[in-house]
Amino acid sequence: DASVSFAEMSARQQALGAAILKDPAVESLSSFIGVDGGNTTLNSGRMYINLKPHAERSTPLPAVMQRLATATARSRYRPKSFFIMSPARLISSTPVD
Repeated sequence: DASVSFAEMSARQQALGAAILKDPAVESLSSFIGVDGGNTTLNSGRMYINLKPHAERSTPLPAVMQRLATATARSRYRPKSFFIMSPARLISSTPVD
């Protein structure tokens, strides 16, 4: 929905980020909304999810990705997709609807 305001997108990113940070394999995340090199509109966003080092988590990466997908699917503001950036970083692309 192209009518989503910057403020509403911010609230959506915060709600989604809170859900992601509950996962025991997640160490931190960075969230970006609005126009930048990766986002072309104000109502789009990205999250970089930093996982704990492999030695500090017992769950393999594919299982962590599935768990995050399942957890965020229950969210009203679920991500469109997850991409592996490196062994310890995931990127989530947030929808606008």
